Amino acid sequence: MRVISFVFLMIITHDVYSGSLGTKAAGNIPAYGMIPNLGLDLHTGEDGNYKIYERFVPYGMSYALFQNTNYDDHALEANFSFRYIFDDSRIGKSKDTVKDWKSFSQFFFSYTGEFDFYYNKDEKPYRESEPVINRLNNFGFHYTRFYPNNKSSLNYGEISVEHRSNGQSDNAETIDAEVKYDNEEYQAFDTLSRGANYVTIKTGHRANKGFTYQAGFKIYLSQSADVTWGPLADKKPDFEDYDRLRLSASYAFSRVTLTGQYTVGDIRSKGDSVDFIVVFPFNRWGFELPIIFKVHEGPMENLSNYTQRTTSYGIGLALKY
Repeated sequence: MRVISFVFLMIITHDVYSGSLGTKAAGNIPAYGMIPNLGLDLHTGEDGNYKIYERFVPYGMSYALFQNTNYDDHALEANFSFRYIFDDSRIGKSKDTVKDWKSFSQFFFSYTGEFDFYYNKDEKPYRESEPVINRLNNFGFHYTRFYPNNKSSLNYGEISVEHRSNGQSDNAETIDAEVKYDNEEYQAFDTLSRGANYVTIKTGHRANKGFTYQAGFKIYLSQSADVTWGPLADKKPDFEDYDRLRLSASYAFSRVTLTGQYTVGDIRSKGDSVDFIVVFPFNRWGFELPIIFKVHEGPMENLSNYTQRTTSYGIGLALKY
């Protein structure tokens, strides 16, 4: 069902895409949703050659939203993402020179962070580390090669070395994980230390506006992901069982952005998950706010208890960084 839902979104966005590149979302509304923004545009200096206008720019989604999740309390989820561009092979070259290039490259650093703020202290069970729980620290070094004149459906490739962790320090023994699991005290798993180092290989189709899609494949180098409680204790799961391949598609039209992401691992449909994001402008009293609506279904909602299948939804504001 999750695969069918993702394919359905792909069909919708492809039907809306009618050959032109469409209209790029305006203002603060992200154009690519969960697909990182690689910024294909540069600016020209007084000498007519390309230069980087800003090196410190948005990367993935940045937002703040109120989220409801089964197996968890209500929380304010905040996600921020940026990148720092070290080099772009077009820098210092003229437009006339670059427009005939078959390819060009970028090298950059990225960072994505996420935390949950539990604003209602009257809710039980009580969290010893409340009100803020660190959920994600993901940084990496990326090399991307673009093929702007490629007539095929793929116009770029990327390889990156990344680290992903949740910034916690406890293990299963210190939190007495088996007992907490039996008592359904899922908040106790928030402080479990999780982390991984991996290489990601990506390809897809990028445009400055319109229909965009991407596939990313992870090769894990090392990880801390042991599960020693519940029915999965004897199966010794790892991150690659739940997060090996990610397929993403996004379309911006009429100042609305639709994004879908399907994540699957080595155990295939037993551990897959789906995310949907809609971003749209809300105009009232002379103000325009970029509203984000986000839905997640499946495991990998957070790293600490990544095998737990959850359903969450939230609404809030989309930000740049």
